[in-house]
Amino acid sequence: MSACLRLLYLAHMQTDDPLQARCPRCQTVFAVTTEVLEAAGGKARCGQCRMVFDAREHLLGQPVTGAEALDDEAGTTGDAGEAAAPSAPNTLAAEAETTPDATQDIGPLPLPDIPFELQDDIEARAGSADRPAWLWGGGILLACLLLAGQWLWFERNALAEDPRWRPWIERYCRILGCRLRPPLRPEQIRILSRSVSEHLGRRNALLVHLTIVNTAGMRQRWPVLELRLGNVRGFVAMRRFRADEYLPRDTLKQGFLPRTPVQITLELRKPSQPVTDFEIAFR
Repeated sequence: MSACLRLLYLAHMQTDDPLQARCPRCQTVFAVTTEVLEAAGGKARCGQCRMVFDAREHLLGQPVTGAEALDDEAGTTGDAGEAAAPSAPNTLAAEAETTPDATQDIGPLPLPDIPFELQDDIEARAGSADRPAWLWGGGILLACLLLAGQWLWFERNALAEDPRWRPWIERYCRILGCRLRPPLRPEQIRILSRSVSEHLGRRNALLVHLTIVNTAGMRQRWPVLELRLGNVRGFVAMRRFRADEYLPRDTLKQGFLPRTPVQITLELRKPSQPVTDFEIAFR
């Protein structure tokens, strides 16, 4: 049967007569041409159930000329009148009357070896492929912005120490509502007076008195104070004091205000070697 249908298809290729193919799933009949079948390699997609099938294997038999040639190629011995499929015209006419909307013309196929009606699907998929590409790009950009924002959030105080970055970080914090710690400018802290003496109320103890001032034009945070004791032979002792170790709580909370002298008193254990000099540095 398959050989006969292929011979029928080959015979129609010599004419301009339309062919008819039936969907094996929903039995819908389609009108096709040999040019379309050749361009698609025989593949067709049903417009009703969307099944893809080989239309050459499901052609409807119709009376054609040259039946004897078909018999010779098929290797049959019957008469020329028996070579054509019986009652095909009546069957096609009945289907055309009962299902007038089922028969439809399938347009030419611009791409080879692709089933009929796939062109619309390909264009729809191509359009949908652009959307994920844009979504991926937007997602990557959003992720980069989020990472940059998190980095600025956690490193804002370190970045704000640089005078070039501080105005930008301050704008960032005004938008997000974060707080910046005051900057530290140890080079703009001046010592107005200093002295070291024996502690009168405790044995083997020293008292260090300092008066410092912030010469910067803005409030600073309190520095770490580094004290070194020495004599003519060199340094004999060194200690670093945090701000909460040399300042009262009220003074500590308000920060190091500009142009406001601050007095500091430190109590130290007297070193075993004599002390004749000391140095102070701010970190």
